[in-house]
Amino acid sequence: MSDLKTTTLRLSPLLFDEVRFVADVDGVPMAEVVRRAVEEHVRARRDDPAFRAAAFAHLERLRKTGEALGEPSP
Repeated sequence: MSDLKTTTLRLSPLLFDEVRFVADVDGVPMAEVVRRAVEEHVRARRDDPAFRAAAFAHLERLRKTGEALGEPSP
C-alpha cells in the first residue's frame, strides 16, 4: 500500500462517529472504512449508464477545449 495518496476529509461529527464505530466493529482503521466506501461508490458510479454518458460528454468537452487552445489531440 505504499502507492497510496493522502487526502483530508471533513466529516460531520455524526458521520465521523459512525465511521469510527464501523471501524471499531470491523477491527480496521478508519482510513480503511473510508477507502472501502470510496471504492464502492466509484465502482457504482462507473457502472451507472447515466454517469458513463456524462463522463464521455465531459471528456469530449475537455478534448474540444484542448483543441481550441491549440493542444494536439492524443
